[in-house]
Amino acid sequence: MLRAYPDFRKLPGTPGERQWSMTSYDLDAKGRPIAVRTTNGTGNTALDAAARKAVSASRFTEGKRQGCLYPYSRAALRLAAPVAPDEAQFGPTPHCPAAEWAQQPRLTYPEAWNRRRIEGWAIVQFDVAPWGEVGNTRVLASEPAEAFGQRAMQVVRSAKRPPSTTGASGCIKRVRFAIRPDEQLGAEAAEADMPPQ
Repeated sequence: MLRAYPDFRKLPGTPGERQWSMTSYDLDAKGRPIAVRTTNGTGNTALDAAARKAVSASRFTEGKRQGCLYPYSRAALRLAAPVAPDEAQFGPTPHCPAAEWAQQPRLTYPEAWNRRRIEGWAIVQFDVAPWGEVGNTRVLASEPAEAFGQRAMQVVRSAKRPPSTTGASGCIKRVRFAIRPDEQLGAEAAEADMPPQ
């Protein structure tokens, strides 16, 4: 009849790690929770206490029941990416003239890392065919995991540059993966950032 929830925004969290609490309870004849206790979880005492309070405030249809369970979880806090090096540290790019993207890259976040709200970056090198197609992509560096480099190559390959007479080679680009606040949803959303070459 009523499922209460904690105010998760007021509970402490852990960067990069989802916290959860499993609450067990019985119901009396009027559908009120009794014998409310924490049975398992990640050890976040504030979340455990808030979960027990929320279960105690919940109301159910009449009838005694025993051994009910309900999980509450708090999303991970944002874990910032390590400091990224400047692209210039990976060498000059004399055969890669500056150009705007003719087709913007599809900026997508590695899903598992987005769920844990972990940020990252990758430095990718690539060539461009005379007709604008991006190819020969390779990861020069990525942090905090190889998955960011793999996704950055996909992001770069999804873009196109304007046709040219010679194409380009040895282009270097940093792709940044960041968690940003989404004001409309009041939540967090992922973005990948790759400025024009």
